[in-house]
Amino acid sequence: MREDAALILSSLHLIEHGAGQVTLTDFDGAERTLLLDPVLRPQEHANALFRRAARLERAATELPGRIRAAEAALAEITALRARHASGDLTAREADSLLPPPRAPGPKSARRDSETAPLPYRVFTSSGGIQIRVGRGARHNDALTFHHSRPTDIWLHARHAGGAHVILRWARPERPPATDLEEAAVLAAIHSGARGSGLVPVDWTRRKWVRKPRGAAPGAVIPHRVRTLFVAPDSSLAKRLATP
Repeated sequence: MREDAALILSSLHLIEHGAGQVTLTDFDGAERTLLLDPVLRPQEHANALFRRAARLERAATELPGRIRAAEAALAEITALRARHASGDLTAREADSLLPPPRAPGPKSARRDSETAPLPYRVFTSSGGIQIRVGRGARHNDALTFHHSRPTDIWLHARHAGGAHVILRWARPERPPATDLEEAAVLAAIHSGARGSGLVPVDWTRRKWVRKPRGAAPGAVIPHRVRTLFVAPDSSLAKRLATP
């Protein structure tokens, strides 16, 4: 998938928008026919391939541990069922294995939501503009779609898992270059590419970011994207952190 995506990005001038497939010369000189999503622009299709490859890589790392944990839990349940069938499991012991009941009322639920932490960290650019950095994949959607304005600037490190970043900006013109670059650096250092020497960071207006139906937490498709290349600087986060 990564090879297909890289080949598409290197041949954008040869691919017509709306094409369902394309035949391209691979990096080794051989011809390859790639299937495309005609609804997406070629660059968007390539970015979707990079994201899917990243998800599969994460799954390959996480699933063995989850499978082992599930097998251990199943073995424990099987043993308990055997004890129950033989009469060896007392009612008191069975009750002790159940989770405690929890039924918060409306007031309790509302109080919990009011005290819940924000889904983002707050920074302030050198130009005085607020920058919001998502706390993780589960919180990225909340930041992007519930804690930002349509005119705000949305940023994310390309081809790497990481935080969504929002630069608060209500004006029609492009944000100041320094503030935009600082937001891009924050996106880079809060991503899986933080150890790279130079990181491509995509940015666009938040109104051009959409959430595909059924997509994983944090997975979005941005349109009208521009890209900044920045060097991750971990000290910047300390300088811009809002007390």
